Amino acid sequence: MLLFIKVLRLMFATNKITCLIGLLFVTGIFSCGDSGSNTPTHVCGNGAREISEECDDGNLINGDGCNDKCLRENAICGNWIIESTEQCDDGNKINGDGCDSTCFIEQKDADAITDLPDISDFPDIDLPVDIPDVDAVDIPRDLIQDDTAQDLCMGDICPIVECDLWTQEGCDFAEKCTISGIDRVCIPAGTNTEGQKCLNDTACAPGLGCLSNGGSSRVCYRYCRNDFDCFGTGSLCVYDLMYGNSPIPGVKLCSKACDPISNIGCSEGFSCMIYQEAGGLRRYLTDCDPHSGEGRDRDSCSSDSECAPGFFCMPFNNTCTRYCRYPTGYCVVGTCHAFDPHVILGSVEYGYCIE
Repeated sequence: MLLFIKVLRLMFATNKITCLIGLLFVTGIFSCGDSGSNTPTHVCGNGAREISEECDDGNLINGDGCNDKCLRENAICGNWIIESTEQCDDGNKINGDGCDSTCFIEQKDADAITDLPDISDFPDIDLPVDIPDVDAVDIPRDLIQDDTAQDLCMGDICPIVECDLWTQEGCDFAEKCTISGIDRVCIPAGTNTEGQKCLNDTACAPGLGCLSNGGSSRVCYRYCRNDFDCFGTGSLCVYDLMYGNSPIPGVKLCSKACDPISNIGCSEGFSCMIYQEAGGLRRYLTDCDPHSGEGRDRDSCSSDSECAPGFFCMPFNNTCTRYCRYPTGYCVVGTCHAFDPHVILGSVEYGYCIE
């Protein structure tokens, strides 16, 4: 069961970006702490639109409407994302399927158009509310790279080398600070980014841990103290990091920012899903689930795992149902209806397609 823990935040936050000389630049004060001759730089891909950026969607992926330099891209028809002049985008450039090869809605035969039922005819659709805790995975002691510690080892038990999980201080070059059991330890650092599959913790970059998310695969998760440590729309500091049956104090895990329609942000074999906190503020969030079924519009299902990315299993009729952007999102089957209560992540309201 997901537990929500209140976090005290500063009453007055200031927008900040990093200067070339490493000093702090505060929006509204056009200097970097010296004479002002240093030009402040933006950090593209952090989810916050800063000076000189036209957009920032929290990643450095081209082709999703905001490129790796945080400049808006021209609409790309056939990428599942409705952009600028597009009226629809069904992931292909085929005419005759309701969305033509230029991503404009095709006109239907007037004789075939019927009145849509009122939204009140549909039952309320509740999103999943229980998010399973992510179990901690112990790091083998023999991964600690410390000659002194290795000399003192008794069997596979070695002294703990304390380090700072947040600043990554206390570890040697090419190492990272991570968690083993309830201890902070230094191990070799990897390069896998948040959400990528991993075999062990040494595959993940600093600030990330290789953990099981309930499936057979392990994924690089970001450690966090509060939401400010998480990046991208839909990513919240919500998961308890468990050691045995108890949460590890002072550290949690971020959910993964991703797009439930295009599945951008999730690795192969994972589907982006929308969840809601079980308690507290009951906020909405996204995460990548370890499943990638094949079920699509109208296909029967008993769980989300049987549906393809971009779909969820509708509770009341047990059919795979497509996510859409409400109210103008394109649906292959039916039209886009709002969830009740409304589901809004960032500037996007999500709905579901139904006849």
